[in-house]
Amino acid sequence: MTDRCSTLGVLVLAACGCAVMGTARSSAAARDEYWTGWRARQRAETASLPKPPVPVPGKGAAIDRFLAAYWAKHNFEPMNVVDDSAFARRVYLDVIGLLPTAEQLEQFRHDRNPDKRGKLVDSLLADKQGYAEHWMSFWNDLLRNDEQTNIDGLRKPITSWLYVSLLENKPVDLFVAELLNPGKDGPDGYLKGVNWRGRVNASQTPPVQAAQNVSQVFLASALKCASCHDSFVNQWKLAQAYGLASFFSPQDLEMHRCDKPTGRIAAPKFLFPGLGEVPAGADLSARHRAVAEMVTRPKNPRFAKTMVNRLWKRLLGRGLFEPVDDFDSKPAHSDLLEWLAFDFMEHDYDAKHTLRLILLSRVYQSPVSHLKPASAKELPLLIGPVERRLTSEQYLDAISQVTGYWPKTDTMAVRVANPHIRAWRQRKPDALASALGRPNREQVCTERNQDSTVLQALELVNGSALNQRLQGGAKHLLASEWGSEQQTAKVVEALYCRALGRLPGRAEIDLVQPLLGSPQEKAESRQEGWEDALWGMFMNPEFQFIR
Repeated sequence: MTDRCSTLGVLVLAACGCAVMGTARSSAAARDEYWTGWRARQRAETASLPKPPVPVPGKGAAIDRFLAAYWAKHNFEPMNVVDDSAFARRVYLDVIGLLPTAEQLEQFRHDRNPDKRGKLVDSLLADKQGYAEHWMSFWNDLLRNDEQTNIDGLRKPITSWLYVSLLENKPVDLFVAELLNPGKDGPDGYLKGVNWRGRVNASQTPPVQAAQNVSQVFLASALKCASCHDSFVNQWKLAQAYGLASFFSPQDLEMHRCDKPTGRIAAPKFLFPGLGEVPAGADLSARHRAVAEMVTRPKNPRFAKTMVNRLWKRLLGRGLFEPVDDFDSKPAHSDLLEWLAFDFMEHDYDAKHTLRLILLSRVYQSPVSHLKPASAKELPLLIGPVERRLTSEQYLDAISQVTGYWPKTDTMAVRVANPHIRAWRQRKPDALASALGRPNREQVCTERNQDSTVLQALELVNGSALNQRLQGGAKHLLASEWGSEQQTAKVVEALYCRALGRLPGRAEIDLVQPLLGSPQEKAESRQEGWEDALWGMFMNPEFQFIR
């Protein structure tokens, strides 16, 4: 952060009043000029904020020092970090959503560089396409972006814009500002949301939906109850919900209580004071610009805290405050959260920077926790990652990696330079993808269910979608050099290295080897045995979980 940037930002802030502009100039040049000054304004305001708590003195990264003090306070002795194989599998899946290949894993294990974990993390974060393809699912869920339920053109996907934004690692504040202030050529599909057919309840009109989604995803505040009446579950009032919704409407909104008009008009007003106002009679462009600034400006700490908390939960299975959509609860470790949020702002809202901090922390590299705390404030929440199931997309991609068979499917309308169609690109997920947790995205999905369900068991045991993948995978492998390998024990070893990142034990070889048959047999007669061998591996909890 240079002095020149800070000085420029102060001048811009003084001219613009920082928080909210007046009526926006409609020309493209004016819009480009506005975005050009965005970073200077953000840096200047960050520099003006009080400094966050600092970690205790000592060796190691800041996150580790914060948690070392926390553990010492609770008389907890942390365990050793996981071995290289477990770390590599964990970080590959968390950053690019794919398993490491046997060759990549072997190379990493034999690397003698003391900083090899940092170099691995850096190389994965530098894999632009792998990173973008994996994190598409995360953001599609949050932004309820989808193409499968676009009935009668009632929703407008933002898939191409979202993919390019992730490919470029667009700063998160600018990313969100473009969503909230899309302009003529921007991602206006986010604010349009899902326009339901037929009669729509007043609490589900597009402007009110926008307010609910923005407050939940970017401010960890629940307005759904307050969109109908004063909330019974938190402090938000009907007037506040409509005040935020009016930023997404071309005119002030009449408030409806329990779907009945009240005669009261709500002008645009942000949820939190001191972040700016919008001029009376402002047009929709000015309202969008105002709310984009109010949500993302550094003086609104909830935005940065909410974003880093979502990243923390994505990697460790549980947020620093829970539930992640309710910032009104007490954070598990507030000093660390304050520091991470400020550091996020200081580094220009760079998601990859914050991800790197977390990925290389001792708590992320610790063994998974199987403890189930009795309350949200119990100590086990900060001793290591929670054991997590592979997401629907990770699981299906992992199957394709092991078998080499990538199903052809109707894909989303986005250009991706990858001949393999990864699961996130399926326009309409099959029964297995849905059973494993991919949502229909008609509602915001900030976290997927981690519990096993009867539907999942049925699909995994005898569902046609998995059966088709097993058939295609077995056929592909039998047609490869593996199908003619005389020593089928070597094939078992290779499969285990691909699927689980380790060699099989003697009992596992003895169990799987007979299923593969003899190379002298015709491939058709061996097909079913290979399918059974693959099915057994894919049912293994060691394959299905991130540990």
